[in-house]
Amino acid sequence: MTTASTYAWGSAIVPVRESAGRDLLEDLSVQERRDSAGGRGWEGYAGKVAAKRAVLSAAGADAHYVVAVDVLPDRSRCPEAGPCDRGHPPVAEITTRSGSPVRLSCVSLSISHTRDIACAVAVIERQPTPCT
Repeated sequence: MTTASTYAWGSAIVPVRESAGRDLLEDLSVQERRDSAGGRGWEGYAGKVAAKRAVLSAAGADAHYVVAVDVLPDRSRCPEAGPCDRGHPPVAEITTRSGSPVRLSCVSLSISHTRDIACAVAVIERQPTPCT
């Protein structure tokens, strides 16, 4: 007997304001800031913060196991070994209470922004077998 997957989703909206922008940096890891440097400015930072909040919202009751969520570009499909200036879809790297970061392929992220607002939607597929 096969058990079907279930899905959970979460969304978040973050306003982009120059005054709030400096506070957004506190929510980003060093790697997230580095990957966003020279990119979309405050809109990009707000988009990553919205994605982090959307992942936690989608995690729901399981969110207490999550210590950190990093939203990084998925460079696994990039043929270049060094820095790449092409856009890559976002991937969530989730650090759990066990301390090890886990990149879950069963978390889908969509991030969008305008000059004034950023939003994100996260969908987590809960499978009978662990995601990799």
